[in-house]
Amino acid sequence: MHGMSTEDNILEVTDLVTKYYTGEGTVNAVNTVSFEVKRKEVLAIVGESGCGKTATMMSILGLLPSHSAQIKAGTAIFDGRNLLAMKQKELNTIRGKKIGFVFQDPLTSLNPLLTIGFQVAEPMMVHLHMSRNDAQKRAIELLGEVGIPLPHQRVNDYPHNLSGGMRQRVLIAIALACSPSLLIADEPTTAVDVTIQAQIVRLVRQLQNSRDLSVVWITHDLTLAAEIADRISVMYAGHIVEEGTVERIFNSPQHPYTISLLNCVPETYWSESSGERLESISGAPPSGYEELCGCPFVPRCKYSERRCETDYPATTWIETDHSVACWWSLEKSESE
Repeated sequence: MHGMSTEDNILEVTDLVTKYYTGEGTVNAVNTVSFEVKRKEVLAIVGESGCGKTATMMSILGLLPSHSAQIKAGTAIFDGRNLLAMKQKELNTIRGKKIGFVFQDPLTSLNPLLTIGFQVAEPMMVHLHMSRNDAQKRAIELLGEVGIPLPHQRVNDYPHNLSGGMRQRVLIAIALACSPSLLIADEPTTAVDVTIQAQIVRLVRQLQNSRDLSVVWITHDLTLAAEIADRISVMYAGHIVEEGTVERIFNSPQHPYTISLLNCVPETYWSESSGERLESISGAPPSGYEELCGCPFVPRCKYSERRCETDYPATTWIETDHSVACWWSLEKSESE
């Protein structure tokens, strides 16, 4: 819950606003987003493609292209220091060392010309000043830790020698090389099949427990979020519209968008199949170019009323561990 003492949180993001400047106009990518990540927890940020999940994390880590993107407002306090106020040089000492990042596509993230062993060892040589020999030994241990068979042999392989699932494991090993306290994983299972996806989720959960890691897991898949996360933040059009524990989000969703997302999911573990047809969410998300005063979900929402079009609802805590930004939901809870 926002307002908790800072010691409980490893990361506190408050009122983050990020815009992209393109030939077509200004894109409102992240709109006054606030959330926190508690120590040793997994937070999943869920939403459709283009809703601002990745832009939020790239903003925090200073990874957005400076010629086309700008952070207009907000703070991101990591371990007591504001990442958004840091110069690139200072950020470089945190990225890869205290915050590990797993990108969604291992083929574009790994260097095809370098062995995987060198790529896992490199952050330890740069950040921890380890010798190449020591870093290589530790790389072999890390490859074993993320489930790569015969790591002492595979350490000399190149990315193209490995399957998609194995490459994803290498990315996780690189992200964990310097023992970060926070791991950010951006849709890390998009490029792999369902079986490998389940293995990666299990692996990250095991590593999170064994290393006392905090994890932010970015995904468009609610069922995947339920398997890995302690809490879920639901994003839509650059806003966080609902946030709560996995149980709250699945058993008592409050925002019409969250409800619609859950209705799109086939026979899930939390409900018996009723044989009913799956719903789809009609319409499309806003382009991001227009400045919206009200709730961005209005054109797709069956509960919207006039004030939804003009006034964006404030985020309200309906329980200590469950918040929502929706006029309909607030009226409903007041009348119950």
